[in-house]
Amino acid sequence: MATPIRITPAISSIQPDGRSRVVRRASFAASLVLAVRTYL
Repeated sequence: MATPIRITPAISSIQPDGRSRVVRRASFAASLVLAVRTYL
């Protein structure tokens, strides 16, 4: 369950500074969706 959350910082660190914020929001939203699906 904590796997997508650990991948989030890795993906944001690889992306450039300009798109870091967008990537963080997208990855965070994806992690939330995955977390909700696992709980349901």
